[in-house]
Amino acid sequence: MELQVSFFILEARLKTGHDSDLPAEGLAIYHCDTTMPDNDNESLTRTAHYLCSLIQCDGLFELEAHSHERGDAEDLLRAGGEISDTTSPDCKLWNGTNSGLRVIVKSIDRAAGIIKVSLGSATPPPQITRKTWESKPNETIPDNFREGINNSVQITDSGRCISAKVSVDIAHLYSGDLSIILTNPSARQAIIKRPNAQVSSPFAAIVDLDVTSSFGTAQITGFWTLTVSDFYPADLGTLNSWSLTLEFGP
Repeated sequence: MELQVSFFILEARLKTGHDSDLPAEGLAIYHCDTTMPDNDNESLTRTAHYLCSLIQCDGLFELEAHSHERGDAEDLLRAGGEISDTTSPDCKLWNGTNSGLRVIVKSIDRAAGIIKVSLGSATPPPQITRKTWESKPNETIPDNFREGINNSVQITDSGRCISAKVSVDIAHLYSGDLSIILTNPSARQAIIKRPNAQVSSPFAAIVDLDVTSSFGTAQITGFWTLTVSDFYPADLGTLNSWSLTLEFGP
C-alpha cells in the first residue's frame, strides 16, 4: 500500500547565481500532496491539483491559471511576510483542514545567502462558546399594568457577547396588548415587541429572535431580565417560558 502524505517544502530563493534574474527574492513555499500523480492538473480543487504547488503569496495562483505564466515578484514570501492557516492565501491542507504550519520571514541577507524564518504553530482562533439559558415561570401577566412582570436568568459564565437570540412563549389572546423587553446585566435593552392596540390576534411564540445588535460585545455575566407588560384592559396572559441563547468568547 502506498503511503499518502501532504507536506511543505521551504526554499530560499535569492538573486544570485542561477537565480540572479528572479523578479524578486524571498522564501518559496511548496505544498506537496502525494495523492496526486503529477503536475498536470491545474484545477486547484480539493481532488484535482498539482502534486507540488507553489503557494503564490499574491493569492492569484497564476502559475496554474495561465500556462504562459513564469511567476512574478509577488509570488515569494518576502521579509516581514507571514503565511499560516488564517492568512490569505493560507497553508491549509487540500481537504480544507488546518495544517498547523506558520511561517514568518524575519530577514533576507543576500550577501550571506541566508533567509531567516520563524516556524511554529498557527495561533488558534479564540474559542467561541454557545449556551442556552431557559426559564419556565408560568407567571400571570397582570392586565392593563404597564410596569409588568420581570423574570431573570443568571449567567455565571464570563466572556463578551458575540451573538444573542431570544425565544418567548406567552399565552395571550390579544398580542397587541403586550410589550416585551430584554435587559442585559449592563442595562442595555432589546425591544422584542412593542404594544399595538390595532393587533387583535393571539400571541404567536417568538423563536430565536436575533437581538445581537442591541447588546454589541458587552460582558455577559450577571442577570438577564425579561420584562413583559400588558398595556390595555380586558385580557390576562401567562408568561409560560423564555430562553436566551448566547455565543460568547474572550
